[in-house]
Amino acid sequence: MRLRTDTAASAASLADYLRRCGCIVEVIDRRIIDAAARPQSFAAPHAHVELEGYLSVWQAMHPEALIERLGPLTPA
Repeated sequence: MRLRTDTAASAASLADYLRRCGCIVEVIDRRIIDAAARPQSFAAPHAHVELEGYLSVWQAMHPEALIERLGPLTPA
């Protein structure tokens, strides 16, 4: 899933958090990251639910930050 945050600091914090959760994260630019649930996650149809859960937790811990969902993960 491609995500854009309102600041570079928020993007770095979110990327770090998702990596600690075991997600695959690629930094696109200072405010945009691609993220995918960890490979050993639930079956593929439910991986987005796991990622949304991580995003909800991060947003609860950072209510001042904004996350915009831009679209699905772009294949490399």
